[in-house]
Amino acid sequence: MPEMDGMEAVAAIHALKSALAYIGEPELSVLAYNLEQAGRNRDIVAISSGTPAFLEGLRAVFAKDDKEGYGMGCKLTIQSKAIL
Repeated sequence: MPEMDGMEAVAAIHALKSALAYIGEPELSVLAYNLEQAGRNRDIVAISSGTPAFLEGLRAVFAKDDKEGYGMGCKLTIQSKAIL
């Protein structure tokens, strides 16, 4: 998989932030917001420290969707493939 540049990553996180808020994951949406801002500010420390918790939460959302069949659809999945 090709690597994303910084602005592509910020755009992906921005999209995930909105999608997570829409599906009722406000805490994870806040983590996405923090990563989005860190990316815009090129704050490598904040990105490095915030990414593991965000990815863990995102994986949990996908696991919950698979288990409970929320049918969040492929949009969230496609947007997050580059991140996961």
